[in-house]
Amino acid sequence: MSPAQPTFSPRLTMRLFGEAEIVVDGSNPVQLPSRRAVWLLGILALRNGQPIERQRLAGLIWPDSSDASALHNLRQTLAGIRRSLGSAADLLANAFPRSILLKTGPEFWVDVIAFDSLSKESSFSSMEAAVELYRGPLLAGCDEPYLLEEREAREREYASLVERLGSRFASAQDHRKAIDAFRRVIATDPYRESAVRALMSSLVQSGEAAAALELY
Repeated sequence: MSPAQPTFSPRLTMRLFGEAEIVVDGSNPVQLPSRRAVWLLGILALRNGQPIERQRLAGLIWPDSSDASALHNLRQTLAGIRRSLGSAADLLANAFPRSILLKTGPEFWVDVIAFDSLSKESSFSSMEAAVELYRGPLLAGCDEPYLLEEREAREREYASLVERLGSRFASAQDHRKAIDAFRRVIATDPYRESAVRALMSSLVQSGEAAAALELY
């Protein structure tokens, strides 16, 4: 099994990079009742077991509603999420009377948390595994302000990891893999000058001077 995949059988699996995918008991895809339900569950997953006050959560998801209306929407949405999660509904728990959390541990796996953990390691295999998890922007389709900082942080980390992998490929004279890696970096961050320079160098080293000149 790839190190980027869970090595156990979690009751709840969430993939938040790109289009969100939620699976219960390893084989049952879950359709949540609304986009906001997906975003709400995503926020809880990103907190990695830390509780959040219901009032604050409601304000994030329904910023244009009154406090009372936002809390009502939150209650309705949480009830819909629990129905959708079925046997994994108990992982969505009340931490305190006015707070809520998603339980962590072997019963729950989320790609972003695995990405964050792997990206802190320096081994080649860990970097490759982290990069494999990144399928696109965090919670693609959600442009709410509360998510942008989280999304941009993972985009920067992904670009950094791929650039480091590209540099290792270049050092090993594997210029084709290096070129592919640096192009992926530039696709994520077109203004990353270090990746552009590295790509030009790898193109020259691989005999593609014309392509390097065009890039310049």
